[in-house]
Amino acid sequence: LGRTTERAYAVGLCVVPLDFMAPAIVDSGPREIWTSYNKETKEIERYTLEPAECRWSFEDKDYSLMENQMECNIGERAALGYRCSNVVALESGETRIYVRCLDHPEWKGTEREDERNANQQSSVIVVKKTETNLQIDSIKPNGETIIWGYERVPVNLEVKTSGGYDGKANCFYSVDNGARVDFENTGKNEHTQIFSELIEGEHRIFIDCIDSVGNTA
Repeated sequence: LGRTTERAYAVGLCVVPLDFMAPAIVDSGPREIWTSYNKETKEIERYTLEPAECRWSFEDKDYSLMENQMECNIGERAALGYRCSNVVALESGETRIYVRCLDHPEWKGTEREDERNANQQSSVIVVKKTETNLQIDSIKPNGETIIWGYERVPVNLEVKTSGGYDGKANCFYSVDNGARVDFENTGKNEHTQIFSELIEGEHRIFIDCIDSVGNTA
């Protein structure tokens, strides 16, 4: 009888991950952001679909040439991805901000540093200030003496606003240093409030308004 010879073979497998794609940047907000007339800084943010390091600049340039580092939360993924943010000083009028990112932050300073991929196109954020602040044009009645036949007097307060983002605003009032309350009719550029029972005497009504981008009057 012949003898069967058994041989053992060892098989090795070497897996080297390759990544040729730059990190995808999610535009979490509108590319054009309006803010108030006197706003000096604005927090900007972008999300990436994978952990990354991001930078920003006032000029569109390569990632390696961008001067400002963003703060990126590479350890915790939110619903939109990994959040990167920074507070940017605003110029008058319009400020354009360019953002680019570099993937695999865990390879930083290692032999795989050269394999990291950066965006070749910037995510652009445009922040615009309104040309003017919000203003209150008129308040009626103001400085008037109202004659009425009873101790409790009805007063129709009318306020008009302009400027700011589009002249529209939400207005509030407080009577004689009382609680701050929303106008009954507001949200446009004309605002009205009916006081049905102001008692006899002088009353001081403080009025303040704010528009949709933060301008106040």
